[in-house]
Amino acid sequence: MQRTNRWAALGLICLLPIVLYLPFLTEPFQNDEGLYAYVGRLLLHGGLPYRDAFDNKPPAVFAWYALSFLLFGEHVWAPRLLVALLLSVTTLLVYVEGKLVWSVRAGLVAALAFALSMGIARLDSNANTEYFLVLPMTAGLVTYTMARRRGGGWYLLAGALNGLAVVTKETALFPFAFLIVFHARSYSRVTVRKATGEVLLLVAGAVFVGILALLPFVISGTFDDFWSAGVVYTLRYVSDGSAVGRVFGAVSRTLLLTFFAGPWVGLSILAVLRARKNAQSGEHWLIAGWLIASYAGIIVVGRFFPHYFVQMLPGMALLVPAGLVYLRDMWRQSNRVYLAWVAVLVFCAGSALFFSADVYGRASPEAPHIAKHPDNELTLFEVDSPRLGEFIRQNTTDDDRIYNLGFQTELYFYADRESPTKFILDRPFVTDSDYVVQAERELRADPPKYIIDSARNDPWEPGKYDASGLRAFITERYEYVGKIYYADVYRLRE
Repeated sequence: MQRTNRWAALGLICLLPIVLYLPFLTEPFQNDEGLYAYVGRLLLHGGLPYRDAFDNKPPAVFAWYALSFLLFGEHVWAPRLLVALLLSVTTLLVYVEGKLVWSVRAGLVAALAFALSMGIARLDSNANTEYFLVLPMTAGLVTYTMARRRGGGWYLLAGALNGLAVVTKETALFPFAFLIVFHARSYSRVTVRKATGEVLLLVAGAVFVGILALLPFVISGTFDDFWSAGVVYTLRYVSDGSAVGRVFGAVSRTLLLTFFAGPWVGLSILAVLRARKNAQSGEHWLIAGWLIASYAGIIVVGRFFPHYFVQMLPGMALLVPAGLVYLRDMWRQSNRVYLAWVAVLVFCAGSALFFSADVYGRASPEAPHIAKHPDNELTLFEVDSPRLGEFIRQNTTDDDRIYNLGFQTELYFYADRESPTKFILDRPFVTDSDYVVQAERELRADPPKYIIDSARNDPWEPGKYDASGLRAFITERYEYVGKIYYADVYRLRE
């Protein structure tokens, strides 16, 4: 392929994720997105995560949101537009990695596979953490591959980019740990000293980024807040599920992933089978192991929301060329096995197209959001949140504060109002009753103008924590306005 044609094709491929993402720019915020948006805006106004808003996500995701608002303004579509641009760059990185590992042609195939995977709308095409994660994670893999060829500072850069991935989402620790183990095992005893030095450079780069991410909390004296939310609460959160639940969740969600993203799953399996038969398959196992490590991270967390699997898309895309080669080899050796695999892949492709078309075929911004989460009642809450947020905004001043007793953190962003307590969502209350006491104390010290009780109608966590103290406070100090959309709304008595 001539260089001009290759670059033209690559340019079109890199535009594809943006095109596939555009229909979802103005979709209502999912509650996680609403939390990130609220904290991102706090950052731009001098606030800090963990101290001013309790959540267990690493700090970089809030910084990504703040960056989007800084670049494009404080709009719902701002973080989505940034995600679309980042995915376009990630497509280029997938091409570079495919070129380094396989060939130029295979790099283009891998880039196209990744770009098309952004059309798997049932994986929650939105601005969740995983959509920010894939850029630094893939960049970390590319620079590691470069480091194996050129050495030196590339290892430090690879470590730093993997560190950025980890402070975007903790599950990036698993593919990074795999790279370290893979590198250590790829050297003979003769060069063990060299390998050790390179591993130390990888770790040093990651540690440096981690220190930079934590420095604002150390300087501001809020490291304890970070530790309580980002470490203690996270460990409680991931240890909440049972072993049986994890196994069932892993199996059921993997089957669901096969329906949503079947061709990528099937071709990845073929690539792994090819690697097992190829003695000279070091590069195969680099990509396959990196992908498997991402999957392991999801299982360890024990939560299997569809968007969690987005982390696996770059690895699956990079295995697509190897899977296609193995499919070609099967055609040469056995028509029966080849036809069976083709039939499976065609079925999977049809399934993936059906589920994504069901989302893309909806007319309004709200309809695709509902189609992505057909079994989640909170999706209907999220569709109504912009209107409820507008009601609150119109009935308060800029200095008034509000509080949502529930999980609808997007209300703070839509209403453009802050909370007097850092416990802006009630999920932490399930893991520790002391959090409920602390929230009540902070609310009594600074009563908000409105309290929006969506927890009473929340289908997920009814009765899993004791909210009697909070509701007693509401009865003492507030008058009932009425049920507005999905929430009971209360106004502070004059």
